[in-house]
Amino acid sequence: MNICPICSAASEFKEFRGRPAEQCPNCSSLERTRAVYLCLMMKGRLPQIGTPRFDRSIHHFAPERSLYNELSAHGKNEQYRCYDFSPEIYKFANGRIKRHDLCDRDANRDLAMADIILHNHVLEHLPTDFRHVLGDLNSRLAPGGIHVFTLPMKGGKYDEDLSPNLAPEERKRRFAQEDHVRIFGRDDALEMIGEALGGNGSVFRLNHYITPAMASVFGVRTSYDIDAGGGVGGSTVFYYEKPADAADDSVSAYQGNAATKPGLAGLLIELIDARIAETGGTDTAKRPSFAVARQTIDLLVDRIESPEFYRNMEEAPD
Repeated sequence: MNICPICSAASEFKEFRGRPAEQCPNCSSLERTRAVYLCLMMKGRLPQIGTPRFDRSIHHFAPERSLYNELSAHGKNEQYRCYDFSPEIYKFANGRIKRHDLCDRDANRDLAMADIILHNHVLEHLPTDFRHVLGDLNSRLAPGGIHVFTLPMKGGKYDEDLSPNLAPEERKRRFAQEDHVRIFGRDDALEMIGEALGGNGSVFRLNHYITPAMASVFGVRTSYDIDAGGGVGGSTVFYYEKPADAADDSVSAYQGNAATKPGLAGLLIELIDARIAETGGTDTAKRPSFAVARQTIDLLVDRIESPEFYRNMEEAPD
């Protein structure tokens, strides 16, 4: 049994592109989207998520349906903004996605300030210096805001070719896809991304927050194992946090919501309970799935001695 931390559905995840137990059949989330969501949750960036009251200011590039549904509060969060170079391909968004070219630095600088900026496997598509893109987006973070993203990875070192004349088959051979201009290497990605973020980049490590059993249930076990080994992969979450303005009480209070005990299990139980309550006790299609997810998390926690369960979280760097 799997539980999707994004949509709270309890089900068996499906195979996707040769990867077993990868895709949630309810919301279509993949491991990298679940890892990003867990990062934002554990960093205290999703207060009241799963309810119409969720109102974080967000820039989301190349939005995934699963994250779109939650971060937009199913269309009720007016501060959620999503973008793509080809917005017409997103049928689920009903025209809400705006066209944006991340290679256009003036357009990047014209973006409104936001609490959260996120993108998954986007930088490899951009025929420009990805460092400029990261810098531009970081400049649009409000004080205390967070920028999270994932990247495609291969063994070895970074490889790039911005030439428009490179044959599609050669792009696929070197970068894994015909429309990629670069791919990041596991040997130098940590150093490269750290430098690109001005030495202020960090990596979210799942093993600091959850156990291997919970990682398996939430469909992020591959990422967990890579994190535990200190490596990086295609679902590794990189992030940059903009320093908060000490004079801004609202920012200080917001950052104070970062997860502490009871950790991820407690946060997910609160989220599921809120969703069950919002069904109004009616026999909806989703209510039984939520109830199973709630019971499964309870069982996972019951089977683990509390000090052992929280050991990694207590040792995790801030």
